[in-house]
Amino acid sequence: MNHCTKNTDSKCIERIISNSTVKELISYDSNGIIVHTTIDNARAQLYRNAFQALTYTARKAVKIMDPNDELKFIRMRVKGIEIIIAPDVDGTLAILQNVAPYDPPHRPPKEIVAQIQPNNAPPITTAPEQGHLDVEENIEEAVKTQKEEEEDS
Repeated sequence: MNHCTKNTDSKCIERIISNSTVKELISYDSNGIIVHTTIDNARAQLYRNAFQALTYTARKAVKIMDPNDELKFIRMRVKGIEIIIAPDVDGTLAILQNVAPYDPPHRPPKEIVAQIQPNNAPPITTAPEQGHLDVEENIEEAVKTQKEEEEDS
């Protein structure tokens, strides 16, 4: 077994819980019986149900992509919490840990974007109120320019 789902793995669970970023831990066996949790039982059951559904869906998605592959790990982030789910044949270990808020990558300044544009392509514009590229408008402009060039030919 790859992770701590049995009572015999209490040292492993203690090591994980001792990490200052770990907020909650739930371990349950292949039958869904909660083996270890750091939260109240009602909330642990709620999380377990959600994680089982998520794991089931993720396993199906992996099998669709490659029937010979199998799901080993799920990791996702929401509002400063990272959820790590490690499903296995014998059971599942789920950890919720505190993480720094996600800082999305910043867009390059317009001047830099303008330098890398092809000569005949319309410039990429940045929506000032949202700070992202207005892709749809640029696609429409590119199609319009292409049609005009074809008509002139």
